[in-house]
Amino acid sequence: MFFKKYPNIKGILFNGKEAEEQFRTHFPVLIKSIRYERVLSTSGALAKPFNVKLENWKNTIKRLNQ
Repeated sequence: MFFKKYPNIKGILFNGKEAEEQFRTHFPVLIKSIRYERVLSTSGALAKPFNVKLENWKNTIKRLNQ
């Protein structure tokens, strides 16, 4: 299993809702020691300005590192 090979993973960011849903289909049982966060998708289909997406990513990464 991926997480046994990389036991130092502390957090996972999902690049939008679809990425999170795909992850959960492959890993339906979440590991409690890992923090999971969804960030705004970088896709151009999401009608948010780049600076809003960037701030969302920065704030989420900062929160994961606390």
